[in-house]
Amino acid sequence: MTGTHTPRAPRLTAAVLLTVAGLTGTAGSQPARPAAQAAALLTVEFPLRAFLINAAAPNRLTLTTPWEEVSAAPQGRPHPARRGYYAQVAPLLLPLRVPGGTPAGRYAAQLRALLFSCGVALQTCAARTVTLPVTLDVQTGGRVWAAPLRITDAGLRGGSLRP
Repeated sequence: MTGTHTPRAPRLTAAVLLTVAGLTGTAGSQPARPAAQAAALLTVEFPLRAFLINAAAPNRLTLTTPWEEVSAAPQGRPHPARRGYYAQVAPLLLPLRVPGGTPAGRYAAQLRALLFSCGVALQTCAARTVTLPVTLDVQTGGRVWAAPLRITDAGLRGGSLRP
């Protein structure tokens, strides 16, 4: 992962592997031709232990790339004792489309997560914004790789408070 971080803003990671299909077509149809846009999925993981995410709040993850912006709300398994919270946040899949003909190279992107969280031990709640730099490595042949990413407890602690 590229980018800088300060001791106050801990380094964050989330598991990311983007695979792009380079050809379209089906058996028995016309010959395959280059896709106008290649589709991929970005997976974001949440190995949280010290924080619970409020299930009713407007939580949002937004991935901004040079080509588009996509966003989604995280989901999860309800907490058995703390109603209205996720016991565990499920991995989130964000669709990503890389335009056909995109030259091979590295492209800067950013993941911004607005999460309404409560500390398990301290029981303090806040809306926090966590911003992660993402480097997309577009390879010849239609593959896109990005450094592994995770939204962690340390990331939420270091996230900026929403005004």
